[in-house]
Amino acid sequence: SLNKNQFNIAITSPPYYNARDYSKWENMILYFIDMVINAKYLYDKIDDNGYYVYNISDIVAMDNIYVKSKMCKKRQMLSSYSVVFFSLLGFNIKGNLIWDKGEVQSKRNLVQDFLPYIINPINCYESLFFFTKNKNISLNIDNVKYITPVIKIGKDGKNLIGHTAPYPIELVESIRTICSENSIILDQYVGSGTTLIWAIKNNYKCIGIEINEDYYYLAINRIKSLKEI
Repeated sequence: SLNKNQFNIAITSPPYYNARDYSKWENMILYFIDMVINAKYLYDKIDDNGYYVYNISDIVAMDNIYVKSKMCKKRQMLSSYSVVFFSLLGFNIKGNLIWDKGEVQSKRNLVQDFLPYIINPINCYESLFFFTKNKNISLNIDNVKYITPVIKIGKDGKNLIGHTAPYPIELVESIRTICSENSIILDQYVGSGTTLIWAIKNNYKCIGIEINEDYYYLAINRIKSLKEI
């Protein structure tokens, strides 16, 4: 239960459609229904001059809407669809920070692909969209920034972080220019707690929401370790 106008900034990286073991939908329509329900609920929890900063990446997967076949395994434009749906809710797209991730950080680029086009390097970049409720707000955010992804898998195959898709703290740093002294931040898909850690380090109030119990305790433990240091 969040209060109306409680937050100045929401920043998050939601589950990507069927890209991880914790993000499984029967088809892409159901995925976007859930994303829109969340964004609609969030809308009046952000104040009138607030921001919604949304990290999303296009993926290659079956949309499971049409006939299942090799030709149906195509690029799913999660980023473009997100902009359209959020705009219909009343959010105004004001900028797009392109996160240049460099080379693919997984074995996906080693898999043979017999389709007549390259699909594997698709995760070399992600978008960080800046939405506002106030269409008169002007932002100069359209640029490309190289940020090294979190190296989560060690040489022995062990997950070092405990989360399969943690995002780098430098990505959260991008909201510094839109933060005021008393900004209150929300991350409604908090995952491993990176947004909370950035907020603590920079003396901002922040609330994180996570339904996965393992990730909830992972975030708690990371915060405890931070405070012990």
